[in-house]
Amino acid sequence: MQDPVVLDGVRAAVAAADVPVTMTESFSRRADTVAMVERLLSITRMMSLVALVIALVGIANTVFLSWRERRRDRTLLNTLGLTPLGSAGVMAVELLLLALPAAGAGWLVGEWAGGWLL
Repeated sequence: MQDPVVLDGVRAAVAAADVPVTMTESFSRRADTVAMVERLLSITRMMSLVALVIALVGIANTVFLSWRERRRDRTLLNTLGLTPLGSAGVMAVELLLLALPAAGAGWLVGEWAGGWLL
């Protein structure tokens, strides 16, 4: 920070001037810093969105593979006569039991860390 005594001579010259004088200070470093922070924030937001898309694709892939594997298992068990009818309703309940805790955990993590990301 600049010592205020350094500006006393300038202030005295301005006070003694016959015409009104306006003094402005240029802060190019401040503008550069603001631009840099805005770039970093936009990059951080974009990286967060990419990470979110990757996570969503991974979750969707895992749920789809689990659904397909369970359907194959039910078909095999039905073929062997070990279970009654393998209904889609049971599979939907299983999917909900997989998806609801994951959605709840995602919401909690988002509430906890969301302020730092965006």
